[in-house]
Amino acid sequence: PKTAFVVSQGHYEFRVLSMGPQNAPAAFQKTMYALMKSCREFCHVFLDDIIICSKSFDEHINHLKLAFEALAKQQLVLNASKCELAVQRVVVLGHAVSDTTIAPTTDAVQAILDLKEPRTLKETNKFLGGIAYYRKFVPHFSHIAAPI
Repeated sequence: PKTAFVVSQGHYEFRVLSMGPQNAPAAFQKTMYALMKSCREFCHVFLDDIIICSKSFDEHINHLKLAFEALAKQQLVLNASKCELAVQRVVVLGHAVSDTTIAPTTDAVQAILDLKEPRTLKETNKFLGGIAYYRKFVPHFSHIAAPI
């Protein structure tokens, strides 16, 4: 085990994945892809976020059952307070996603509008990096941002 260590009181190792090691997120993503392989047709996984897409409520119930079975098979449990089931819109990585649209969340837009004008090169680079995340929603973004 790469997370084991020894001290005078004995040998210790993590029983869960520590996010400290550099490759931990990649290892976790790979593991999640593998264990949700049977659900790939309707299931999208990003680290510990699982999004299940269905065309009808009945289909969604079936998809949830299959996903829960895949997780239970590996003895993984969900935090019920963090689950949103059978919703038509989800927020993922700062985007509001529905069956017809993908858009920045209103909080993300407000955060951009509230940004202070950059005064230094470092602040300008940070500003551009922050707003570039949503460039796909701004036609001709590179032309607009070029003078900055």
